[in-house]
Amino acid sequence: MTACRMRAGRRAVLALPALLAAPAARAQGFPDRPLRLVVAYAPGGAADLMARGVAQHMQPRLGVPVAVENRSGGTGAIGAQAVAQAPADGHTLLFASGTEISVQPLVQKALPYDVDRDFTPIMLCGITPIVLAVNAALPAADMPALLALARRRPLSFSSSGSGTINHLTGELFAARAGIRLLHVPYRGTGQAVTDAASGQVDMIFAGLPAILPLVRSGQLRILAVSTATRSAAAPEVPTLAELGLPGFDMSNWFGLMAPSGTPAPALEKLHAAARAATAEPEVRALFARLGGEALGGTAAEYRGFIAAERARLAEAVVAARLEPG
Repeated sequence: MTACRMRAGRRAVLALPALLAAPAARAQGFPDRPLRLVVAYAPGGAADLMARGVAQHMQPRLGVPVAVENRSGGTGAIGAQAVAQAPADGHTLLFASGTEISVQPLVQKALPYDVDRDFTPIMLCGITPIVLAVNAALPAADMPALLALARRRPLSFSSSGSGTINHLTGELFAARAGIRLLHVPYRGTGQAVTDAASGQVDMIFAGLPAILPLVRSGQLRILAVSTATRSAAAPEVPTLAELGLPGFDMSNWFGLMAPSGTPAPALEKLHAAARAATAEPEVRALFARLGGEALGGTAAEYRGFIAAERARLAEAVVAARLEPG
């Protein structure tokens, strides 16, 4: 080896610790500019409202603005892709939901992101139950009556679209209950709720906030919620598990995710800020108004939650006879 090459090699070895330390040093100064919190859906929905509540209360803990950015389209895929391709420095986050993280990988062959490869879970912020409601004129005042009716004649249910968490909850319910239901998909929750209330379809699986106004007007009747425990927003409504489907647990959920490779010190600061934010009474009240519950927990618990949900959803995809498109 020539003297020139030896000197170049020594310089490279000496520079290596500095190169390795650079990301850690940047993370120690994190955050050094405003954060982007990407919501993969349009403004005004549950995901958007919850994200804004969490962002507002993360700001004082981080010392920088946290701006919510709506990147809707592709059933959540556009927003998720934007975060997956962002620099892994903690300044761009996804306010993730079960649709783009858990459902879409099961029903879409060519997503522009890979959940396991491209994202790091930070914290599960909250869940909202999915509600089974029937048209008020349907002769089914409770679950035994509904199941008996479904065994006598075909019944239909609406949802916000094929391959959504609401659709898969309905299919899993039918499979576990041993009945056949006709799925009627809509492009969004609004018309799905309207047609269930008018009797165009017999029942609906949807989020609690979308259902409540028509329950109060007497057009829909709630029979059950899909989560493992009762909803604080409707504590009188039993769970499907209580009504004879043990272990049934499906929900809409929302949590924080960062691009893979985000430095651990930045993740720790983000987790601490998010946990403090969801503990705020104002945030807990916001989630409750939307029919949900603000949560917290560790990143490991969040990762385990996603894994468990995958197994449930895989069963639902089989029940729905969905072929990845």
